Amino acid sequence: MKMFNMIGIGERTGSGVPDIYAVWDTQGWVSPKFEEQFDPDRTILTLSFIDKQAETNKRQKQLKISDELLNISQSKEAAKRWT
Repeated sequence: MKMFNMIGIGERTGSGVPDIYAVWDTQGWVSPKFEEQFDPDRTILTLSFIDKQAETNKRQKQLKISDELLNISQSKEAAKRWT
């Protein structure tokens, strides 16, 4: 950030980014995501208002359902072998 000031391109460019991360962490929201794209050059900042705990619970439920489906599939395969 300081280098931009030294060459006169910007004044504290990007200085708010740590503040954004701090607020999102304090609120318990999912962390912001940066994405760089080229041609044309752009940087995209995605700010989500999804609660971290809700996102964690969602992933845990998805894993549980996947495990249950896998167990059902394996049970069906085992039953086929016995018939």
